[in-house]
Amino acid sequence: SMWQPLVNATSEELEFSAMEYDATHTRLVWLATNEGELCAVDPRARPANDGAKSSWAVAPISVFDKKINTVSVDARAGASPHIALSSNGPVAIYDARRIADGKKEASKPLHMLMHSKSVQGAYFEPCGPTSRLLTTCYDDFIRVWDGLAGDKPSCPLRVKHNNNTGRWVMPFRASWCAAGSSFFIGSMNRQLEMYDVSPGIAAATCLFRQTSDHMTAIASRYAQHPTLACCAAATSSGRIHLFRV
Repeated sequence: SMWQPLVNATSEELEFSAMEYDATHTRLVWLATNEGELCAVDPRARPANDGAKSSWAVAPISVFDKKINTVSVDARAGASPHIALSSNGPVAIYDARRIADGKKEASKPLHMLMHSKSVQGAYFEPCGPTSRLLTTCYDDFIRVWDGLAGDKPSCPLRVKHNNNTGRWVMPFRASWCAAGSSFFIGSMNRQLEMYDVSPGIAAATCLFRQTSDHMTAIASRYAQHPTLACCAAATSSGRIHLFRV
């Protein structure tokens, strides 16, 4: 097999900050930039020649005036084709298919989820009956938003958490567990934490805090195995720690 470039960032003079593949609705690779733009390429299309301008499935459109931190697509079966973008303040929810189709109203977000400070992460729950979004904000709260498919999204759960990692540590980005209903996040105490945020509960519960003598740095990125009860936590020291959950 051969790797083929999907986009020539040098020729486009773009600096990409986030990426997400939508395998459910548009089949596009969505890209965000440090300038607050959103664009997409089709991995099924013929790649552009070296040095040539890329063939965009969705040409760059301006969404924010600052860097987009994360891109997330609601990939649940039968879900609305929503795409969430986090930046320096609000989280914007768009209809991915309208953007891909070039609709005039596509540049208008369906929802703007307001936060008092910068949002470093916004991710849709991987499974579940409703469209829920997990956000990590510098105001020291992790929020679970619900009702995004309707007209009035709500924030039924907020978890108080120290998210101010300082200058030398990558910002925290809470990540859903593979089955949904709970999430992982690191801590300034060099621990991996897991919280239960199942639908319908009144308050989130910390299920565990794990650490290791080998974890000498703060873990800022996390991923659970899709079928096994283990989670990988990555630190800026270049190590990945595996935990049983």
